[in-house]
Amino acid sequence: MLKSHTAKLATANANLDGTGEIKDLIVAGPKGGRVVRRGYCAKVTTTLGWVSFYVDKGDGWELDGLMPVDARTLSGTTVPPSAASEPCCTDLQPFWKYGAAMGKAEATIASIEVEHHA
Repeated sequence: MLKSHTAKLATANANLDGTGEIKDLIVAGPKGGRVVRRGYCAKVTTTLGWVSFYVDKGDGWELDGLMPVDARTLSGTTVPPSAASEPCCTDLQPFWKYGAAMGKAEATIASIEVEHHA
């Protein structure tokens, strides 16, 4: 069964070493799960940057991947928001966490789709 999880990102965190503010997207249940898709949507003007995704196996955050964010100036309804998604295949053992951070302070929603193990 697939389930979507989201988190609002607004604080800049340019660190890629697992430090700084990282928002939890999910804590895996007692049988674990698999992240099958990840992405973001920024409904504000964005500058060139990235969204970073992390996994915490119980001993701190580790980088699991980066998604580039394009520079886009929103004006009325003529320019669509900056958004992207990509397939992902990160297995989560029981109670591991998956999270995200924004490289710059631009309001963004990070999202993942998780296949929960039954």
